[in-house]
Amino acid sequence: MPTLYQYVVEAGVRVSTECCSNILHIGRRCNDLFVEATISYKHLSEKEAEQAVRKNDKQWNFCKTVGQMHK
Repeated sequence: MPTLYQYVVEAGVRVSTECCSNILHIGRRCNDLFVEATISYKHLSEKEAEQAVRKNDKQWNFCKTVGQMHK
């Protein structure tokens, strides 16, 4: 099962509904800090970092939608 880390740094990876649930549970601030730490740890270029942030925003919105569907 792909992890948020894999989603942030690898192309073509999608997170599961279970992962979305975990992402929503930790909250947006913690999620964003994780992504920032991942970008720093992987020494991503500016372009790669921008892509990772955009992917994270897209994933967060997707997870919010999934979370609302399961209420």
